[in-house]
Amino acid sequence: MRKGILYGIGVGPGDKELITLKAYRILQSVDIVAAPAADNGDSFANAIIADYIQPHQENIIFRFPIMAVAGKELYNAYDSMADQLRHYLDLGKNIALICEGDPLFYGSFAYILMRLQDDYQIDIIPGVSSVMTGAAMLKKPLVLRHDICVIIPATLDNDAIVPALQLQGTKILIKISRHWQRIYHLLKNHHMLDHATIICHASLPQQKIMMAKEAKDENTLPYFALIYIYDKQI
Repeated sequence: MRKGILYGIGVGPGDKELITLKAYRILQSVDIVAAPAADNGDSFANAIIADYIQPHQENIIFRFPIMAVAGKELYNAYDSMADQLRHYLDLGKNIALICEGDPLFYGSFAYILMRLQDDYQIDIIPGVSSVMTGAAMLKKPLVLRHDICVIIPATLDNDAIVPALQLQGTKILIKISRHWQRIYHLLKNHHMLDHATIICHASLPQQKIMMAKEAKDENTLPYFALIYIYDKQI
């Protein structure tokens, strides 16, 4: 029996119109649309493309322990997801595994790719990342000519973040959320608050832009929050 094809599809940062024509075409053609979700919430990626799912398509949500650190619990969840996908692919089903933003930019799809790529045909359709979207909403270029762009997960400890902040170029902090107060004081101590801009829910109706120093009293920021730090005027 012919094995199915697994498509890793980036569905963008939230605006339903920020998916590519290719992503839309494949979403319309597959047998199954699958999406990851936190074990205590809905799938953001699935919500983005919900209007594009056809009545005859099966829609599967895979639950993950999102708050777990990279370790046995999380990797077991990826193993289980890969096994379920194998079952459908062996039946000849074509599957679109969707991911907010881009599948290979901090995307959960990367872990599935590593588990299945030796046994199945896998095609990847890039998506619009939140980093690019935030710059568009701010109307400020990320980089020009020979500039450097540094992406920093706020989940790292301070000893890892500080050297990255000291690099030349535009710095973007991602995955802020519950780490905000620590990041706030880190930016303050390194005299970066006046150059730091926060954007939450980029491209969505609830989008909010503010200077980092204005969020001093916030205990947390939304999961979909980014901080842009420009070390020169662009």
